[in-house]
Amino acid sequence: MIDRVAALWLSLLALPALAQPVPAAPAVPPAATAPADRSEAGFDEQLVLADRLIREGKPQDAIDRHLDPILAHYETKWPASGKRVYSARGAAVTLLYLLMAAKDKVAAVALDDKWANAVYMKAFALVDLGRLADAEALYRRGLALSPLDARFLCEIGNLQQQRRDWAAALATFTEAESAADVSPEEIRTKELTRALRGQGFALIEMQRLDEAEARYRRCLQLDAGDRKAKQELDYIRQQRQGAGAPPPVT
Repeated sequence: MIDRVAALWLSLLALPALAQPVPAAPAVPPAATAPADRSEAGFDEQLVLADRLIREGKPQDAIDRHLDPILAHYETKWPASGKRVYSARGAAVTLLYLLMAAKDKVAAVALDDKWANAVYMKAFALVDLGRLADAEALYRRGLALSPLDARFLCEIGNLQQQRRDWAAALATFTEAESAADVSPEEIRTKELTRALRGQGFALIEMQRLDEAEARYRRCLQLDAGDRKAKQELDYIRQQRQGAGAPPPVT
């Protein structure tokens, strides 16, 4: 476990926003995981119900009936203050967040992932409702709660792609690639390949085909069945041959 955490800490330092010299012995302010709160026991079920409504094409119902009540609970319980509040996907990332706060000499508390999940799902629902600016603001709120959560970075990168801001999208998906190093093991490959495909999409639009091809080939090394990566490699091949081709698929 110690070796694993050390590896995660090194990957944390690789993130652009955090690649700064680390004090040899930073002063550690009060920091801890939050104790269980019985009032939050039903939130997992509420999130499942919200997800079902979103999949059924009822994003506003998901927000009104399930997501906003969860978010109101957390915003009331943890109002803005000098303390940094994290919502973490797993014990190892919880420790990393507390180390981040210690490095910055900021008091912090780490919660489980329910708050971040509710933020993510509401932002996703807002995209379905066409409220893209509101969705991006909420994704960025989620990123403040869970700064090593590749989901938020990928969604922000996707919105930047929709604005055709290719340079910003490339930078964001590159951060998402680093963050995916600490994604939960069962979804790490999925989140990592999404980040790589996002980079590839931006690189194609920037006419940097060799770099895009390298990203997609890495996707296939990670997941030989990545259909989207195969489609993009076909598109790149057609572009090089001068043949007409449909637009790339994210």
